[in-house]
Amino acid sequence: MAGPAASSVHEEDDRSWLERAFSPLHPGSLRVCVFTLVFSAVGVGILSLPWAFAVLGMWWGMAILILSGVASLVSMKALLDVGRATGMNSYQDCVKLYMGSASCRVVEGVLFLDCFGATAAFMNFMFDFIHDFIGIFTTSAWFDNKALIIMILTLLFIFPLCLPQSVTRWRFLTALCTLPIFYVILMLFVSTFLPLDRGEFYCGI
Repeated sequence: MAGPAASSVHEEDDRSWLERAFSPLHPGSLRVCVFTLVFSAVGVGILSLPWAFAVLGMWWGMAILILSGVASLVSMKALLDVGRATGMNSYQDCVKLYMGSASCRVVEGVLFLDCFGATAAFMNFMFDFIHDFIGIFTTSAWFDNKALIIMILTLLFIFPLCLPQSVTRWRFLTALCTLPIFYVILMLFVSTFLPLDRGEFYCGI
């Protein structure tokens, strides 16, 4: 006997592609989760573009980025297949199932260090960007205090954004990340194919 859930699923399946693509974005929905994940991943990856091309050059930098992208794709596909085959919902559960509790603790430690290191790196990136941005409007030296700026950013912006239980609450805010991403990509292409002054280029990005 089909209940309300079955009928709602049936109605959703009957919708056209346009209806599914342009329907409202509800918190926790599949589309919102995909958008949040993609914007977050692309936002992190875009920071490696200038460094890779500056150190390795145009073609080697492109090759390394493509290779790392393929490696990430293969690893994500492997994790997805393992999750589907075992019914597990986390890295730790999969490792515990196949390799035991000791290996699971090692993975948890690595994930903790990875999150902690990524957070520290992002805070340093934020300070550099905010410092340069404030420097456009004032020559005062108060914003040279790195600890003060990071504390202000944490209390005024980062902490409030962490309060909701679900990250998909900020589904529309994450879309704004595409603006600086496109700006950085544009500046990279312009600096690559047009003879710009190096000093002007670094001021631009």
